[in-house]
Amino acid sequence: MRNVGLPLTIAAAVLLGTVIHALGQTRASRPAPWLEPYTPTRLEWLALQKQAMEGRNDLGEDGIGVHFYLSPDSLRTGEIWCDLEYRPSTQAQAVQLFEDEILTRFEATRQLYPWARVKIIKKVVKTN
Repeated sequence: MRNVGLPLTIAAAVLLGTVIHALGQTRASRPAPWLEPYTPTRLEWLALQKQAMEGRNDLGEDGIGVHFYLSPDSLRTGEIWCDLEYRPSTQAQAVQLFEDEILTRFEATRQLYPWARVKIIKKVVKTN
């Protein structure tokens, strides 16, 4: 009688090696998620455009800064958040004027993007 144990073991090892190799290949063929092409939504582009055109990264001579960005719920609500930051010494009329200008310009934007909304969040910035 022949010993079938050795050829059977070799065949099982080859089969197992082939399966493991195939699994490794399928995982290796998927690129990392951060390397996948991404197309921003119209709302993401709008927030970026607003920040680039109207945002102010620093408090200017008038002590007012403006920052447009998306909230965690923005893609669901269509709302862009706007931080209107100002120093405690800034006159209330100047802050109100900036708020009115942001709302007026956003209403003009809504002619092109009627689904977009803005939420202005006023913040007092303490400087040393």
